[in-house]
Formats: sequence, C-alpha cells, structure tokens
Amino acid sequence: MKNISVLITLSDKTVSLTTIDGDGNGILKPFPSWTSPKYIKDFIGDSQPVFGDVFCMEVIKYIEKLPLEDDSEIYDIPIVILLENKLSDKVAANIKSEFLRRGFNKVKTIRIDFVASEFFRREGKWQSVVTVHSDGTDLAVALALSGQPGAIERITLPGMGSDPRIDALAEKIWDEVSENTIDLSIENEMPALRRAAEAYLESGKSELQGSIHLSDGDDYDFFVDRSMVPKSQTKKLEADFSGFLADYDLIDRSRSLLLLSGEATESNFLKNILSPGFGDVQQIKDNLEEALIKFGAAEASADTSFEKKIVPASAGVKPPERPADKPADKPQNPPGDDVPPPPVAEEELLPVNIEAKIEKIKTGFMKRKSVLKIDISSPGNPKIKWHSVLCVQEKPLSSILPENIVREYDRGAKLPFSLTLDLPLKHCPNAKRLRMYFKPHPDEPVGINNAYETEPCTVTL
Repeated sequence: MKNISVLITLSDKTVSLTTIDGDGNGILKPFPSWTSPKYIKDFIGDSQPVFGDVFCMEVIKYIEKLPLEDDSEIYDIPIVILLENKLSDKVAANIKSEFLRRGFNKVKTIRIDFVASEFFRREGKWQSVVTVHSDGTDLAVALALSGQPGAIERITLPGMGSDPRIDALAEKIWDEVSENTIDLSIENEMPALRRAAEAYLESGKSELQGSIHLSDGDDYDFFVDRSMVPKSQTKKLEADFSGFLADYDLIDRSRSLLLLSGEATESNFLKNILSPGFGDVQQIKDNLEEALIKFGAAEASADTSFEKKIVPASAGVKPPERPADKPADKPQNPPGDDVPPPPVAEEELLPVNIEAKIEKIKTGFMKRKSVLKIDISSPGNPKIKWHSVLCVQEKPLSSILPENIVREYDRGAKLPFSLTLDLPLKHCPNAKRLRMYFKPHPDEPVGINNAYETEPCTVTL
C-alpha cells in the first residue's frame, strides 16, 4: 500500500477531508468540504450520540477511490481527525468510535493547538506556546506548558471571539439614524451598521462624520467619536486572558509565542489586545497552516499507538459498502452479513474522566472527618499505556511538582481507579479549592505520538 493517510479536519462550522501522500512530497489534496451549519450541528453536535452514517459512508467512498493495491487495505489506512479547540472531547470520542465500529484499525484524534505547540516546541526557541482561536463568537485559548512537553491547558472565553465594540457602536449609529427612517428594523440593517462601525474603528480617527446606505435605498448621515466606544468588554478580555496565563505562572511573555487562528487572524482588535509582551506573534493560515496539517498527519499516522488490539466489534454495524464492479469473493474483502466483522482497534486512553467530591465520614462516636474522594475512569476501562501520576494541588502549575503527586500508576494498570485522601492535605493545608490532574509521569518521554491529557477536576473546600 502506498504511504497514504486521510485527514478529517473539523470545526464547529466546517468539515473537510484531505489526503496526505507520503510517497511523494506530501502534497495536500483537498476533498470537497461540507460547510452547512445544520450539517455540522446534526453530525458533530454534542447532543448527537453518534457521528452519523451519512458522513462515515461519504468518507469510506472517498477512501475506496484511493490507489490501494488490495481492497482489504482500506482498513489499515490511518484516519487522523484534526479538531479545532472549541470541539469537545465527547465529539472526538463519538467520531473515533464510529470509524472503529466500521472496522478501521488506525483512527486517531488530535487537536490543532497541540500540533502547533509541538511543531514550534521542537524549534527549542520558545518556553511556551499560546494558541488563540476565534470562531467569530467565542475565544478558545490553549497554553502549551513549557515544563511538561505534550501538556495543554485550555480555556474558552464565551462571547469574546470578536470585537465587542462593533455591535455596541452599530447600535449607537442606529439610534442616531433611526429617527429619520420609516419601516426599517435594526435586525435587517445590522450588516450595514456593523460595516460602518468597523470602518470607523479601523480608521484610527478620533471622530467621524459619515453616511450609511440602508436597505430602503437612502443614505443617512451619522456622527461618532471615541467617547461612544465602550471599553468594559476590552478590559474584561484583557483581564481574563492575563489571568489565565498568570494562573500558570506565565507573567513574562517575552520567551513565549502567540499563535492566532480562525477569525483571530483577521481581527486587529484581538491582535492588539492579546499580543503585547509576547516574543513573537504568528498566524495559522496559508503556508503555516499547511505545514501544521502535514506535520500533524505525518506524526499521527506514524504513531505506534495505532497498534491492533482485538476487542469484540459492536453488533449490528454494517461494513463499508463496495462498488458493484469490485469482486465480492476475495478472502480479505469486508464481510457480508453472514461473516463476522473485522477486528476493531482498541480505544485510546482519551478521554480520561476525573470526578471528585468532599465527604464527611464517621470515625468514632460523635466524630467525623472530611475526606476527598477521587474516581478516575475511561470508556471501556482500558489499560493505561504510560507510567502516570495523579496530582492534587491548589494552583494550576506549568510543571508537575513531586509534592503534588498523590498516587502513581504503572504502565498496564487497568482503569478505573479510586482513592480517598484525608483533609486537609499536608502539601496544601489552607487551600480554598483543589485541582486534580491525571498526567504522564514527569520521567515519561511524552511527545506528539503518545501524549494524553485530561481536563482538570476542581472541588471547592
């Protein structure tokens, strides 16, 4: 089989397929993209229990057209699913599960912020990499921790993925011109109002006497100045962004790289607010975006964690359909209804779920004590593939400190894990809240091919 992998790139707005041909020069071969918001919502929305037969079959039809030496090789083509930051781990798990259920042996999910941070981390120039992605509504921020390669901390800032001043100023322009209009509504005129507001903000002028063309065909004069531009949202974005970085001790940004993606690459507002102090600012688009996609796909498709471990296939799942002109009697062809389906690769460790709560337990007559109960689980209860640790700490840190490790787990240990810790914890006796992390051991060599991560669990004391 030629060295081919299929990359599925997902955001909450677009889905696209790309073929990575490693035998040649790695030229990206775009496949038609699905951009309908309804399609995306139906098939990758968090409320959807599965990824959907329609999309999976479209991908399978695409794979069948690739230059394979044998039809059976369809099951060994690496399928790499590249997710934008905003999509949840649940979406990733659903997508991966659907392809595994159909008999594919090599399926891996990976996030663009992880690929980007690993790409630049290997330069050895930056202590940390901060990736900011805007979908036009929310802002997804990811920090690649300098002290632990492969670790990513993320936060979503709702409603901060665009310039909040535009809508506010557009409303002020409407208040001024609406007195002279008849039968017009702000909802219908908002695109023109926003364009006028954005043009003023981009102009850098202190005030502007302008005109706006509305849907009734008339032009209306308006006046704006800087006193009309709200500043509260700007200050909130600055505070939330700086606070997130400060939580991980990233105060000095001079040796850190800021990467902008999505609509953040087109927003001077976001660039001006987020970029001060960083050693460099780059945008994930064009050549850099192509380089990151190639890098992520090549690394993921070469991953040794694609190993084939046999687990029972889900019942009732139909195998990929074959074109009518292909013979059905090859011994390695996908099975029919009367043949057991092919082996399914074991699920990777992601996602690992951490649940914790504070309980009071009885220790004697009229005596009770507080304990922290922690449960760690993963769908299918697989064996962990790397020496791992559970950390409990008060403050999010950029590296694992030995005093925060409350339990170590050897490679091969089977999930779920549970443990109970007496409170207060000796290493953080006056904590007001505790954060729990399940991570690879500091001595474990972690890279793009074997890193895993978990969302931290937090309890308030």
